[in-house]
Amino acid sequence: MHSGSKYYMCRLCDQGFDQIHVLRSHAACHADPVTRMYSCPWCHKTFDNYGTARRHARAFHSQTYTCADCGKTFPRPDKLKLHRLRHSTHREFMCETCGRQFKRKVTLRRLYILADPLSGGWKKGDHGELVMGVYSLSP
Repeated sequence: MHSGSKYYMCRLCDQGFDQIHVLRSHAACHADPVTRMYSCPWCHKTFDNYGTARRHARAFHSQTYTCADCGKTFPRPDKLKLHRLRHSTHREFMCETCGRQFKRKVTLRRLYILADPLSGGWKKGDHGELVMGVYSLSP
């Protein structure tokens, strides 16, 4: 646990810490002693708590990740990865019941929730599409 690696970074000053509770204690040094407001070191915008100031710094003043297809930028690589699915035709997740395919696992899970057997399960609609209750699951 105390290997010297700096896993927790302060986004307001880029100082690293090996334990989260040390970062939380450090956060107090960024607050104005009188107003208890946190100021962005780049644009001097003020925030009433450290978390909001940290999110602001990460979103507006740190490294951004740009989509090669459309040029849109994101503050985190996971947000770019999620966005890039919009440009992809690859559908990795398939429903074993109806064969529909999805780009995101969460969309497949939503389909399974709609098709919950406790609510009647899958039924054929008037036009041959799979339906469950009032929800149509046709493409």
